[in-house]
Amino acid sequence: MKLSRLVGMSLGLLLGLTFVPAVVPQQAPPPHQAKKPKSGSGKVWTNEDLAGVRKPSDVYLDQKLAAEEAAKAAKETPQETAADAAPSQEGTVASKPSPPKTLEEAEERIAKKREEIRNLGQMVRRTREEHFNASNDQARGALNDKIVQLTGALDVAEAELRSLEARLQELLTEARSQPLK
Repeated sequence: MKLSRLVGMSLGLLLGLTFVPAVVPQQAPPPHQAKKPKSGSGKVWTNEDLAGVRKPSDVYLDQKLAAEEAAKAAKETPQETAADAAPSQEGTVASKPSPPKTLEEAEERIAKKREEIRNLGQMVRRTREEHFNASNDQARGALNDKIVQLTGALDVAEAELRSLEARLQELLTEARSQPLK
């Protein structure tokens, strides 16, 4: 008898505890806490902050896309050469050069073209650094335009170098095929 009473009380106690939470009403949060926004805890992001958060890979991809667009634009206007796109060191626009006729002329023009490519590459790197460190969007926009222009000129100069090197190979082949006098 004591055992059945003990089992009955245990069962009643267990059943009673499972229904207790359902009977207790849930408390709503106080209205002043629910409507009060967090003021002063969020940071206001500026463009300078966002530039600092960007990964170097993102910057690289942007630069690569700009270079591809410049190369595409250069291909769309085939009559424009590197001499037309980039002014010479004196600040005047040079005319389209004819292919070299001698080995010496080809080697000299290749050396000059390599120097031009090296200078353009340095200018692109400096401009990219300035772009990264620019303090406002207007300066960044102008520097981005300059980067696009320089990378386009660099692409054209590299294409001209390849054609000069091909011409040098042609001249070398011609020189080897001619009998010695």
